[in-house]
Amino acid sequence: MGALHFNPATLEIRVPARSAALPDLDTLRLRVDCLPGEMVQARRWLVCGSDKIPHYVSGIARNGTLDAQDDTDRLGTLDQALGVLERDGRFRYLGFALGYDPALGTHWQGLDLDDALDGQAFTTERAEALYKLTEGYAERSPSGRGFHVLGLGEPFRSIKWKRAGEQAVEVYSAARFFTVTGQAMRDGGLPDLSPVAARIRADLLAAGKVREHRVRSAAAGGYFDRMPEDLREWVRAHPIAAALAEYGYQQEGDRWLSPRSTSGLPGVVVLDEHRAVSFHASDAGIGTEVAGDGEVFNAFDLAVRYCFQDDRRTAMRALLEPGGTQHANDAGEPGSTPAESRFPALSADGLEPDDLFEAPTIPPMDLSACLPAVLAEYADAMGRAGGLDSGAYAVAALPVLAAATDRSVRVSLGPTHTSSILLWAALIGRTGAGKSPPMDAAVAPLAKMHADAVRRYAADMEAWKNASKDDRGPAPTLQARYLTDATIEAVVAKLGDSKGPRLLRHADEGSGWLNAMGRYSNGAGGDGERSTWLTAWVGPQPCTVSRIGRGDVLVPEMGACVLMGITPDKMREGYREATGEGVLGRTLLYLLEPARTGLPDKTVAPAAARYAYDELVHRVARARGVSDLGPEAQGIYDARRSEWRSIMTAIQDVSPGLASVLAKANENFGRLAMLFETAGERVGASVGGLAASRAGALMDYLLRHAVVAHQHLFVQDTVVGVAKALALKILRDGPQPENRVERRAIGRTAAFEQADEPTRRAAIDYLAGARWLVAPDTKRVRLGMRFSEATAWRVNPKVYERFADVADRSRKEAERALAALAGLRG
Repeated sequence: MGALHFNPATLEIRVPARSAALPDLDTLRLRVDCLPGEMVQARRWLVCGSDKIPHYVSGIARNGTLDAQDDTDRLGTLDQALGVLERDGRFRYLGFALGYDPALGTHWQGLDLDDALDGQAFTTERAEALYKLTEGYAERSPSGRGFHVLGLGEPFRSIKWKRAGEQAVEVYSAARFFTVTGQAMRDGGLPDLSPVAARIRADLLAAGKVREHRVRSAAAGGYFDRMPEDLREWVRAHPIAAALAEYGYQQEGDRWLSPRSTSGLPGVVVLDEHRAVSFHASDAGIGTEVAGDGEVFNAFDLAVRYCFQDDRRTAMRALLEPGGTQHANDAGEPGSTPAESRFPALSADGLEPDDLFEAPTIPPMDLSACLPAVLAEYADAMGRAGGLDSGAYAVAALPVLAAATDRSVRVSLGPTHTSSILLWAALIGRTGAGKSPPMDAAVAPLAKMHADAVRRYAADMEAWKNASKDDRGPAPTLQARYLTDATIEAVVAKLGDSKGPRLLRHADEGSGWLNAMGRYSNGAGGDGERSTWLTAWVGPQPCTVSRIGRGDVLVPEMGACVLMGITPDKMREGYREATGEGVLGRTLLYLLEPARTGLPDKTVAPAAARYAYDELVHRVARARGVSDLGPEAQGIYDARRSEWRSIMTAIQDVSPGLASVLAKANENFGRLAMLFETAGERVGASVGGLAASRAGALMDYLLRHAVVAHQHLFVQDTVVGVAKALALKILRDGPQPENRVERRAIGRTAAFEQADEPTRRAAIDYLAGARWLVAPDTKRVRLGMRFSEATAWRVNPKVYERFADVADRSRKEAERALAALAGLRG
């Protein structure tokens, strides 16, 4: 998993590869909710562990004749499989059985391509072509490097084809299962893949590449005659069966199962004492000779693959030169090459480690590109006149303008999806960074409108009380617009009484608002505050809120905007809960940069811009109606939504907080586009391209703030925080012999020991993706093994050179802390 960062010059995010961390069960349930309905309802579910061996929901390994009645009767429902994952720690993945479904009278099908993806890009033209050739639901495989396409339709002859250096292809309609991740690459239904299978088979037949699964054994003599003498002697001294067992292959009957097999079916046949042939796609490139459609290999080939990461030249030097001709083992037994010397010196070429410690600098907001003209001029004038961050004035104004809009102002984002203009925003900065002035200026027009409404309400209520009972009519209601310190009961009461405008909850110190969530204000406990506030962001929908002492309160449309200021320290305290519940995912985050503040510009007179902003608030309040996205706006929306979703899929395990921001980005985009169109008095017409372009630019810019916030400010016990703690320990310990570190050594940090196992594994994989750990250091490592599954690694030597100052600063801080404690003890 590569460290998340972006180029401040181009504002381009670098998308990392998939994390090895498993999602928590709630995240997994959320993912599978997006599966096609037929899969969700089917009784075809299995579970499996790290070894990818399928088990029935009863916990018994899948056995017998696949797709037979006895087999299908033991398949479970999705809820049953999820329940097993929750109860039984042996299992990590969901599995879905392909083949004939008696309930539907048709066949479940699947297309599987391994090593087809690198981040968001396809690795081969064949992978991209097959992805485009298929339709319907597609998802990433557990490794993140492959993908599955699921289908439902006619049966066909299975295809399992591979060649070294080429894209392997597997297509099945029987006797297989796929692991299901829910990491959707493409939405849709379940197409019939039989025409796709026929097309693939025809292409392979034309090229003479159809897999026959037959072994045409060549004479061993010719095989050995082509080897150099020293290699021939080495191979003859190492029986293949012993080597297979040593490198994790499992014998099942007369065949062996590869440790990287995804099918769970044995595909290795032993030809004689020294040779075997593999039909596993995961063994592609392991041998130097083809037999039928398999690859012949020997014990030396296994060592090249699993000890030397396919570096044959290094293996020849390490194993065949004098002193290294015995099969080395990890213990360095007499007569063998010591374990440390079997690994070549690491070259740091092309392995520049990521900077995990310095937060990227975010450039100032391009006001004219991100905002309507009136709002851009207001933010620029106020920022320069006050010597403060102009972008903060712009962001603070967004929830104010949203709260000023009438409840009838909405945007249609699809045939069945209409969104209210509800926005939450948070200005994040240290004390004295200048959070309050932008917020005070932004809310001033709305606060005045609210004060006028309160005065009218008081006068109307007085007149109503003084009128005779026959002339009274309904009691007047307060058209509330603005609240500061208010309980959720007060908010609900105001929303229940108010019929026209929306409501703004202004929290100058947002920690109080965040801390109030998860409890009732009367101390009864529960999640009443949080769930009610989360409902208030969704809109437009009625909501019944039950409260002790008040009974049920019906809110015609539950919707409220939020503007808050908060320090990074206070945000860290509630980060995990606020992220897990989706509060921060809904909030537009803006980090105030001290560098952007300075002396007030006395040449700027902000009165005119302030007056224009005041008029804008009133103009927005007069707007009415529902709009959809015009053709140009729809194109911008579709492109942004696809981009954000792909990034979200890539990072949702390693940075769930940032993933939640991306999950809500398309909704916030639509709301901003409608708000910007409303600012131009075009309500009722379709949202135009200019408003959508500005909304997209603003969301892209605010996403950069979210990256820094979630990856550098609020990490704590998250994957990134644990990874940083491990990185710091590596630097503090300094270079070790041959830069070799063991898990038990770098794991002796408080953050690592306090984290759960999935977080620990993800943190190690994160360091590998950030190019701090550059090679698993163990003889038994499997090709493709996640770094977190090894017990020792090589450290990129460049980290000690590039980040020496980080280590020095850390040591000095630790020394100062120890000295201070010693002083306290006297």
